[in-house]
Amino acid sequence: MPEQQKYQKKYENFSKILTRLNGHLEGRSISQFSDLELSGLLKQFTLSFDLMWKTLKDYLEFNGVDIGIISPTNVLRSAASSGLLEEMDVEGEDLIEMLRARNQLTHVYDFETALDLLERIKVVYVPELLKVESFFNGK
Repeated sequence: MPEQQKYQKKYENFSKILTRLNGHLEGRSISQFSDLELSGLLKQFTLSFDLMWKTLKDYLEFNGVDIGIISPTNVLRSAASSGLLEEMDVEGEDLIEMLRARNQLTHVYDFETALDLLERIKVVYVPELLKVESFFNGK
């Protein structure tokens, strides 16, 4: 698959899952969700983040940026050093924090921690992910 089609396909999947996540979160308090809904929202965030960094990876490679060893951290660093994050008006620190949150979700067994993470997802992470999504819209 040509590189442009590769990042466009990842972007389409990223956009779909992020739209769902944002739609579920808009207008509702975290306390209004059932345990099952909370689990689903956390999974949607994880998928959104993973598709976001993979879209960035494919886009950077399409534009000739050498990422080195492929990892979310290296992709985010390359996006920052290439000026891509600045062009998107996205805070690199927020993306690194998102990566930590995504990794932490694998080991969250405490309901209160999950609620705190979901509040951060709603207030900080989804708006940053929407900036990335907006950048790729139409590319």
